[in-house]
Amino acid sequence: MSALFGKKNYGEIFERLVRSGNIDIALKEAIKNGDTLYDIGNIDEAISNYNTLLNIFTKNNISKHEVYEKIYEKLAPLYLDSGSTKKGIETTLALIDKKITLKKTGEAVKLLNVLKSNFFNDATLMLKITEVYVNLGFFSEAFEIVDKLIQKESTNIDLLKTGGELLYKLGRFEESCSYFNAVVMLAPNDDLAKTRLKELNSYEAVSALEKTEQAVTPQPVKLNPPSQEGETLPLEITEEKPGQPVEESVIQPEKQEQTEPQTAKKLGELPSKKAFALPVMQISETTLLSDFREILHSDPEYLEALESIKKGDEQKGIELLKKIAERFENVNFEVSDYVYNKILVLTPADVEVKLKLAEIYKERKDIEDSIFYLRSALKYSRGVEKLEVLRRLTALLPGDAELNTEIFNSYFELKDLNSAFEIFFKLDDNKTIESFASKMLPSLKEDVQFLGRVARFIKSKGLSDTLAHQYFYLLGKSLFSMGDNVEGTRWLLAAHRIVRLPLDDYVMMAQYLKAFPLEGEKEVVGDAIFGYLDSIDNFDIKVSMLRLLLELRPDTISYLISYLGMLVSTNNLGKETTHAFARLVKMNPVDYTVFVYDTALKLTDNLTIKELSDTATFFDLADKKDEATKIYSIIMSKDPGNKIALTKLFITNIEGELLKEILQFFNQFSPSRTYSELVDPFMEKYKTKQAKDPFDFHVHFVLGFLYFLTERYEEAVASFQFVVRSHQFEAFMHYFLGICFEKILLQDFAMTQYNMAVKMESNLPGVKLNALCKIGILYKEQGKISECRDVLSEIAAINPDFEDAKALLDSLPQEDKLIDLNKEEFK
Repeated sequence: MSALFGKKNYGEIFERLVRSGNIDIALKEAIKNGDTLYDIGNIDEAISNYNTLLNIFTKNNISKHEVYEKIYEKLAPLYLDSGSTKKGIETTLALIDKKITLKKTGEAVKLLNVLKSNFFNDATLMLKITEVYVNLGFFSEAFEIVDKLIQKESTNIDLLKTGGELLYKLGRFEESCSYFNAVVMLAPNDDLAKTRLKELNSYEAVSALEKTEQAVTPQPVKLNPPSQEGETLPLEITEEKPGQPVEESVIQPEKQEQTEPQTAKKLGELPSKKAFALPVMQISETTLLSDFREILHSDPEYLEALESIKKGDEQKGIELLKKIAERFENVNFEVSDYVYNKILVLTPADVEVKLKLAEIYKERKDIEDSIFYLRSALKYSRGVEKLEVLRRLTALLPGDAELNTEIFNSYFELKDLNSAFEIFFKLDDNKTIESFASKMLPSLKEDVQFLGRVARFIKSKGLSDTLAHQYFYLLGKSLFSMGDNVEGTRWLLAAHRIVRLPLDDYVMMAQYLKAFPLEGEKEVVGDAIFGYLDSIDNFDIKVSMLRLLLELRPDTISYLISYLGMLVSTNNLGKETTHAFARLVKMNPVDYTVFVYDTALKLTDNLTIKELSDTATFFDLADKKDEATKIYSIIMSKDPGNKIALTKLFITNIEGELLKEILQFFNQFSPSRTYSELVDPFMEKYKTKQAKDPFDFHVHFVLGFLYFLTERYEEAVASFQFVVRSHQFEAFMHYFLGICFEKILLQDFAMTQYNMAVKMESNLPGVKLNALCKIGILYKEQGKISECRDVLSEIAAINPDFEDAKALLDSLPQEDKLIDLNKEEFK
């Protein structure tokens, strides 16, 4: 799981796995980490990941070569991608060493070729590669490097000697002689060069060329001595007149007189190899044909071959001709070439002969003729044989894209996927990559490993969306089917970013993801499923999708609102719906207040007091006072003594300066210090406002009633008096000032305030009635029954049904109840 979760403590994980002997598991974990880090562009962290495991292997003396091989395979390209070329090369060399140790010589050579192609200007590296080639017995490849280095350093004696030795091992004696001649020119006393030249001269002395020595005119090579310091040694091919003796060739250095080595400055560029070659025989076409006949017709085997063909036994004749051609290869090329072509006249489809000729011409540096025979062989070759022809052609024509395509197709036909992929992963042209990838896709459905490699390669190249989607989707589905749901999800989501997937795929990922804390992936999958809902007509399926979404992301408001809407639309108002509504309210969905309000009204009978209180609080916080007041009213209707609702309604009333509602409140409920806990936060809020604007009567109005509600009457008096001095709600304020004074046992002050409330005009009739009633009560308490009777008469004149007045009348002594014979209402 760490690859997906992005854990940083992989060192501890690796250490634990290695110490417990789970080396392969540690390696697999590191590769998952590294691939994920690479995909998100964190190459440095990917490198650190592999180096951490590498250090742990070293520290724990792990000697399993295969695991080091895998780590180096991952590290080398990462170093190169990150720009650490030196580290990349060093790691690649370490990988090559492991490949050789593991007997994977072919793979080692391929890596050497990659280094050679990309870093040829690094002479030190090239020499290291040459050494490896030589140790592996790949002398031609080693010489190719040395030869190119000599072109840059034409007077480097060590390079010249190395080149000469390699050519000697390859049996290319004439060219070897050229190189050792160059060495002698620079270092006349070099023992190795002199020894080799003696051997080469001895070989030439007994060669088959002696047979035609009388028929040729030698063209010896001479070196003109330098005329001045700093001049180069120009090569001059001098023609000798017939009959004159031939001068000694430079392949006999021991006969040259030279007292000191020539410096690089004097020599200039190294003379071409042809200048150091043995004397070339000049043969006319007529003479050559005559020589062929003379040589071949004196050869019993050749005559036997002709006789067999004459008698119709072509097979035997051809076999004999092949033996003859092979026999003359190193003795007389022209004869060998003539015989091979004679065979092709009889069997034009003989690929083996054409390959032989191509190789011979290549060794003679006649590349055009070599290509000619390879092209001809290609027409008739099939399978592995065709692949070999293509390989040889590619070596001669490295930039031919069509050849590359043919090789790829051949590997693919032969089901050699490793080799096909080696070509594929080296491609740079996006059009070619897309063509190859499209061809490979049907064959990779069952091979997840290769499928993954190609998918990652395509991803790194940014190819067409259609192809990328096909690979990502197929890989994701394959991984899921194998149980690797982490990687499966990652690739399916990569495909999703290109084209929307089928609903079933998102459901499959959701079922897996809901158990893990992968919020980013959950969001993508959840929103994709949510986007499908409008196209689903079946109610039950749609509800099941919403339930899955809420399991996946239970705190997503849009999912929950859709779910609630569906339940309510079917009049499903039970516990499932109310619980969902309560969850929604806790999420504080301020952008959906209308939905919450409408749903709350529909669920009123089913919601608990706590759920209703939470809903009202939500509206308070959303600054939806009307909605909050409505919910608090519902709470009061269900629970009349609910202090929270009571307090909230009261605060709403005083903030709105709703005098009638305030009066009604105190007719029903009495002040109490128990409200303090609920009121204090609001009190602090208004005290802050008061500090900012001490002359705002509204602030004093609200504070006064907050003090009043919590029985802080002295502070309420100060606030109410400020409102009176502001000439606001004077009758109303005098009435409540009277109550305050009465509560602190200042009845005279209370009486004064009540009387002022009665005398002042008010838009609220209840104020005068309540004030009169309060006056009557005070008179009764003072024993002034007559005055009390007068007050009750005044109340009766205003509202004969005033309940508080009736209660006061009932409390009077019996003989005092008949207040006025004309006021039958009080009898």
